[in-house]
Amino acid sequence: MMLVSPQAKPPGALAGGQEEELGHSGTGPEVVHAGTPTPLAVTVFADFPGTVTAELGRGSTKVSLTEDFQEGLTSVLTLPPIPDSLTQNSVLNLTVRGYKGNSVIFTNTTTLTFSPRNVSTFIQTDRSRYYPGDTVKVRAMCVQLDNRPYKDRVDLSVRDPSGNIVDRWESTANLGIVLREFHLSQTAPLGRWVIAATVNGATDEKQFVVELYGNVHINLFQYNRDGLCSIGQFESF
Repeated sequence: MMLVSPQAKPPGALAGGQEEELGHSGTGPEVVHAGTPTPLAVTVFADFPGTVTAELGRGSTKVSLTEDFQEGLTSVLTLPPIPDSLTQNSVLNLTVRGYKGNSVIFTNTTTLTFSPRNVSTFIQTDRSRYYPGDTVKVRAMCVQLDNRPYKDRVDLSVRDPSGNIVDRWESTANLGIVLREFHLSQTAPLGRWVIAATVNGATDEKQFVVELYGNVHINLFQYNRDGLCSIGQFESF
């Protein structure tokens, strides 16, 4: 959890009539996820009401929110979702300010990390190993950070062992689940294949193996003047 540097200063007055900065504390996530509101819990140790403003962003990409606080009680500010135009691990600045009327009574700034991932995807296949000519059945389950099923676009693709995309689909998750199947040709390359699911720019992958039925032993014989004799044994893969 992120900590907005707590201070234990009681309210008071400084020389010249300036107010001393008030004690305050706050907690929230260290990572901000795209499309997901960001909750902040802020406590101001004061014996009077006021307002708290939180601003989160980077450059021209910013969201903000202002809430009232009441005499030492904890206020929860739920910032709007940050746009998903930022890249993975972008650094965001979070600034929290407290006001009494129009006067700023405290300011605190910290940094958070942005992640485009706001959905977890779990990919399953009906088997882990297949033979050329088989049909591969795929199920992708997509769950949001609040544990609710994701019901929007899911991009699925299949890559062969050389990394070539041999099939792809654009689907809409039905109650968080996407079902697909594809047919392996009789000449499908042997080795590890990859199924990839991409949601909101974040990709999860699942591997499966394509192999032959097994090693086939072939014995070769020939006839000579002394009868039948073996000339070798070979294995077909």
